[in-house]
Amino acid sequence: MKFEDAIPIFIAAHFGDNYARPRTKNEIERLLRRHFLPKFRFEQLVHIKSHEIADVIDKLRKTPATAHHAFGAVRLFFRWAEGRQYVLRSPCATLTAPPPSRPRDRVLTKDEIKAVLTAARAHTGTLSTIIELLLYTGQRRGEIASLKSEWIDWDNRTITFPAKITKNKREHTIPFANRVEVLLKKGNAKGYLFPGRGIETPFDGWSKCKPKFDKHCPLPHWTLHDLRRTCATNLAALGVPVAVTEKLLNHVSGSTGGIVAVYQRHTYAKEMREAMGLWGAFLEKLMHSPGSAGECMEEGRLKEVA
Repeated sequence: MKFEDAIPIFIAAHFGDNYARPRTKNEIERLLRRHFLPKFRFEQLVHIKSHEIADVIDKLRKTPATAHHAFGAVRLFFRWAEGRQYVLRSPCATLTAPPPSRPRDRVLTKDEIKAVLTAARAHTGTLSTIIELLLYTGQRRGEIASLKSEWIDWDNRTITFPAKITKNKREHTIPFANRVEVLLKKGNAKGYLFPGRGIETPFDGWSKCKPKFDKHCPLPHWTLHDLRRTCATNLAALGVPVAVTEKLLNHVSGSTGGIVAVYQRHTYAKEMREAMGLWGAFLEKLMHSPGSAGECMEEGRLKEVA
């Protein structure tokens, strides 16, 4: 069996139509097609060697998280192939998984926040709009990229993310203020606000668009997820209670997790709206200031960056 022919059979057999975590299923298929299909498209499974798999992974080591996840995907694929006896032994059996990336703690400074917003507002591309939304709302990139027009309540100025696309599989409603409304109205009026190559798929051009954006915003290495951390850290510095921030971020651990989540049913809708207004006002003030002091909001206070 050829590698290309085996992928859809593997996905259908291993995950099935009713698999409980469709995002995991889609990500495994994406990793296989993105990183291994170009090299092994016409190769028979029995002819693929361990060192060839290692060569693919080695080329990804500059992005440790990608290398780790790609190896996990191909190892799972060949375990399945071995179980089906398409191969006598998995070529991944003797390989060691790349270590996962270290947890990041990057929080953008005020100067960096201003640089990101300046670059985003200077360009009209989809990623620029998404970047602003990520910073203003603190949501995950997959959730913002998957936004649909029907999830937006323009009268009540809220966005409701259905459980099927949130990380914790819980419906999540957040309020939005003026700038976010402007950004949302840049998207399509029907279906996905930010469609991908086809109108039936969400935006997914991260690997191409982010490097292009970085050329206009040359900060030390930063990721889109750093915007979420920056939002949360600065909300704390602005005096927003942790419980409110965790509700905004749709966290199910910490002060709103465990047994607390069972008995504490307060929605924090009013408090979240006030927090979003406070955060939006801070960002607008920052953008209209003549310059920033190179400060980073951290641990509930302004901390000077050396």
